[in-house]
Amino acid sequence: MKSSRIALSCSALGGKYSRLFVGLTKGWYTPGPEAPTCEDIVEHLPEIDDRASCDVPLSGLDEMDTVISAKRGLGRS
Repeated sequence: MKSSRIALSCSALGGKYSRLFVGLTKGWYTPGPEAPTCEDIVEHLPEIDDRASCDVPLSGLDEMDTVISAKRGLGRS
């Protein structure tokens, strides 16, 4: 959908109109040089998929800010 006033991605289905956007869940952060195993990721899927709170990055730099926040949450800078 595009108008002269705004540009949005929208959903229109059965009389319901919604904004469609890409968001990032808070996810799971694991520090260190070693990549997590598949089992590690499966173990943390509830955290990875928790949509109770999300960020909506507008750029790659915004997305990187979410990583920096996760590091700070663990007391790392």
